[in-house]
Amino acid sequence: MYEEYQLHGFSEEYEPDFIKFYEELLKQPEEEAKNLALVIERYVLRWYGYFCKENKY
Repeated sequence: MYEEYQLHGFSEEYEPDFIKFYEELLKQPEEEAKNLALVIERYVLRWYGYFCKENKY
């Protein structure tokens, strides 16, 4: 996530955040990543609901 952010000149569009971190965890094949995604899911989805008009989840 941070490498992509840097490669795009620190553009706000690519700025890492909790949602992107969660989504990246879900893409990983390791069971540990999926478990961590489950642990933080309620916080991510609650946070996302507060700050976004469109509810993606």
